[in-house]
Amino acid sequence: MIYAEDFSPNRNDFKNSDDCKNSDGCCDLCAQKIVENSITDVVFDLHLLVDWDARRTLESDYPDYIGEVLFSYEPEWGFEFHEALREAAWSSQRALESFSEHHGPAVTWLYRLYFKNFSRGFLGERARFASLARDLIAKGVRVWALGNASQEWIDCARATCPILGEINGVSASCESHLRKPNIMIYRDFLHKNGLRVSSTVFVESDLRSLKTAQRIDCASAKLFTL
Repeated sequence: MIYAEDFSPNRNDFKNSDDCKNSDGCCDLCAQKIVENSITDVVFDLHLLVDWDARRTLESDYPDYIGEVLFSYEPEWGFEFHEALREAAWSSQRALESFSEHHGPAVTWLYRLYFKNFSRGFLGERARFASLARDLIAKGVRVWALGNASQEWIDCARATCPILGEINGVSASCESHLRKPNIMIYRDFLHKNGLRVSSTVFVESDLRSLKTAQRIDCASAKLFTL
C-alpha cells in the first residue's frame, strides 16, 4: 500500500518541505510532488471542497441549544440517520415523513425548517482545497470529487462552488446508492471513470473513509480533518 507520504523517493525531503505541510505538521498534498510521482488523478472528498454546515440552516432563527435538539446524535431514527438515507437517494419528503413517525411535532418542525433553509448551509468553496485543486488542474492532473451527498446537496453545492464545474467530474452517493466508507463506492467510481488505482490519490476528510481507500490495492490515500 502506498500512502500520500510515500510519493517522494526521498520521504524525508517530501515531509520536510515547507510547502507540503498542513497545520498539524503532517505531509500535505503538493501539486508539484503529485506530478513528479506520476499521479494522474486526485479524488477529493466532496466535503473538502464545499463549505457546508447543517447548523447554519437554523442559526438565524434559533439559538444553538435549540438547534442541538435536532442535530444531537441519535443512533437510530435521528437527524444523521435520516441524512444518511437521503445520501442513499431517499427524497427529503420521505425522510421528513419517516422522521415525524419517531419524533414529536416540535423536533419535526425543526427538521422541516432545516429543509426550507437548506441553501443557507453553504458558504461556497473551501479556499485551501479549491486552490489546490486548481493548482493540480494547471499541472495537467485530473481532479475529481466523490462523497456522501443527497441530490439536493449536490445541486446547492454546484450553485455555490465554481470549483465543482472546473474539475473532471463529481460523483455522489445518491447516484450509486452506495455511501462511504463502503469500499464498493470507490471501486464503482474507479471503474466508471476508467481510473487506474496505481496512479490515483484519494483525499479524505474522515478516518473511516481513509482506511477504506487504503484497502484498494495500490491506491494512495491522505487524511485531512476539517
